[in-house]
Amino acid sequence: TDDTTRVTITSAGNVGIGTAAPGYPLDIVGFANSSSGFRVTDGTIDNRVSWSSGNIGFFGTISNHPIAFNTNSAERLRITSAGNVGIGTTSITSGYKLEVSGSILSKVAS
Repeated sequence: TDDTTRVTITSAGNVGIGTAAPGYPLDIVGFANSSSGFRVTDGTIDNRVSWSSGNIGFFGTISNHPIAFNTNSAERLRITSAGNVGIGTTSITSGYKLEVSGSILSKVAS
């Protein structure tokens, strides 16, 4: 657009957005005055998946929604928008920073 390349596909198949020399299969480069990264949305919820700003990398949402981590098609860990963490539970109601459903093992470092 406006005689400026916005998207590049290299002969190796790498796709660059905001870069003419993508070094990864999908390489997204933001600008100093905006957030870089990518967004996944269902059209009603504004969730940013990952981005970087300065020397800090982020993973998460910019909305008031929890993050859930799944393995084998089941939720295993959840972080609420308040920062509370639940392991083995999808509903964190205790008010504690960490809620675990099931046994835990704590080892002293040697």
